[in-house]
Amino acid sequence: MSPRFIGHLDADCFYVSCERVRSPSLAALPVGVLGNQGACVIAKSYEMKHLGVKTGMPIWDAAKLCPNGIYIKRDFRWYEVLSRQLLETLRLVSPEVEYYSIDEMFFGADQLEHPILDTARRLQRQILERIGVPVSVGISTTKTLAKLVWRRALESNGLLRTRRCTPVSV
Repeated sequence: MSPRFIGHLDADCFYVSCERVRSPSLAALPVGVLGNQGACVIAKSYEMKHLGVKTGMPIWDAAKLCPNGIYIKRDFRWYEVLSRQLLETLRLVSPEVEYYSIDEMFFGADQLEHPILDTARRLQRQILERIGVPVSVGISTTKTLAKLVWRRALESNGLLRTRRCTPVSV
């Protein structure tokens, strides 16, 4: 039997969030994670994004826009460690988890306690406290809708509900 409600979990600025777990002094600073050769920004914090730095931007262009930025070489092994912790934590809430990417997972949300929005917020807090990585959660009736709900709510910095299936996002 397939679940009636499906959740989508996405870690916020995952590579940067992982670096902030390792080095809490990076909190609230403009941080960019660099690719293999250190030539381009492959991930950035919201602080750096607000200064105009784009993913894939060469480091020399990013440094012009954000001269006080902190640029860190990527560490995929560390990111995988925290990704697995996300997966383990999510499995405590739902036995049905699909690992979609290093920072995204789908999960069966039928067994979540009601109200479902409160439970999603508790899941966010639990992950932040246990792992140190902020996440966003969308819940709807299909994977596509759960991801779209998550994206729309993230862009509007709030909660999105639709009349048809009452998806929620936090």
